[in-house]
Amino acid sequence: MSKSDVDVANPIMKNKVDVANPIMKNKKSESITKREDVKVYSTKGNVVEILQLAPQMQEQKIKRENIKRAILYEQRLTFQPQGRDIMAGMRCSSRMHVRAQKSYRSKKNKGISRIARNPFTYKGVQATNVRGGSHRHKPLANKHIEWLMPKKEYLKAMRAALTLSTNIDEVMARGHKVNKEFKLPLVFDMSICDIKKTADFVNFLKEAGFSEELERTKYKKIRVGKGKMRGRTYIRKRGVVVISEKTISACENIPGVENYSTEELIIQDVFPGANHPRLIIWCVDSYKKLIEEKIYVA
Repeated sequence: MSKSDVDVANPIMKNKVDVANPIMKNKKSESITKREDVKVYSTKGNVVEILQLAPQMQEQKIKRENIKRAILYEQRLTFQPQGRDIMAGMRCSSRMHVRAQKSYRSKKNKGISRIARNPFTYKGVQATNVRGGSHRHKPLANKHIEWLMPKKEYLKAMRAALTLSTNIDEVMARGHKVNKEFKLPLVFDMSICDIKKTADFVNFLKEAGFSEELERTKYKKIRVGKGKMRGRTYIRKRGVVVISEKTISACENIPGVENYSTEELIIQDVFPGANHPRLIIWCVDSYKKLIEEKIYVA
């Protein structure tokens, strides 16, 4: 977190920020010092309220391997069981007379490989090395693909991810281009939920200091590899995530910007890739719900 105590009611980014991207290799528990007050801003940049820091953002011991394990657990829940028919490639008759030299069905001394073949078409069948043959060690639909994770451990990983999201250095290490004088978490009042047009929401983000961040997530590129044939043609950078209890339709069509409620939020939305946290904009209703209802607290 930045040590600067400058009040950033409406920070406007004037100079390009030098963004570092260190690779975190230390797997030991981390301890982060937190401040006590959180300022709530209006869309005009005025401070309208001061709240306490949510207990979910004050996790003392942070273990990144637990966050990674929780993300893998979430991804496993989305997997669909798939497998092959155990009789695939075996629903046909085949003959293989190898030792009987004088048999008309013998493959010996005929200049062909000695594999099981159809008795009339002489096409190879059933073997694993022929076209249309059976598949050895095929994937089965009854394979257990879900991972189990203790609920307390998952909630602890969620609190650790939210705690790291309040560290400006961690957020910038992920690649977000924001002012280093930002004091996280950023909380805005309910006026952002009243924005109806996408253009107005873009102007709000630019006035709040996210101009270069919007430019960073504006473009998409074509994926390299076979993912293009599997419905993953384009890659786009993930930008700001807005957390509010009321759906903000004005930010749905902004590239890189996503909107979730506290009930829909998962660790992948806060900590994608299990490396560094994402930049979060909190609406005051979600932030108060986080404190009052003690969400993510075991």
